[in-house]
Amino acid sequence: MAKKLVNRHGTAINPTSPTLIAQVGRVLAPHGGSSFLTPDVADDPLTKRLVKGGQVWPQRVVRAPDPRANECHGVSAEMSYWNPERYRHVYGYALTDDDQMWRTHSWVHDQQDNRLIEPTPVSRNKYFGVGLTDHESAPFY
Repeated sequence: MAKKLVNRHGTAINPTSPTLIAQVGRVLAPHGGSSFLTPDVADDPLTKRLVKGGQVWPQRVVRAPDPRANECHGVSAEMSYWNPERYRHVYGYALTDDDQMWRTHSWVHDQQDNRLIEPTPVSRNKYFGVGLTDHESAPFY
């Protein structure tokens, strides 16, 4: 478990603050890592939902057939759009192997095989997020 989380600017997150950023820090801290990139929008509804109902996702991960750097949200939304019975777009944070930083990320839950599909070429060692509805996923594609 991380002793304290800092944001991308190196500022320690006050664990008692009521801000959405502090709430994100509190839900991520028990799952490891040393820092996280703060949400872009302080009042983001998906981040609020993540704080209330986020979960650690299974570690059975496979790489997408055509991984694309920096396109995780779009690739995940497309996969769930074209095959919603099998694929679910998941939004949240992923912990990267190299620097132990939580980053906002999207991935796909393969509901048939109960595994995650990583849409980028970057290695992650933990995923914390919420499955999106079709309506929530639509703005990403």
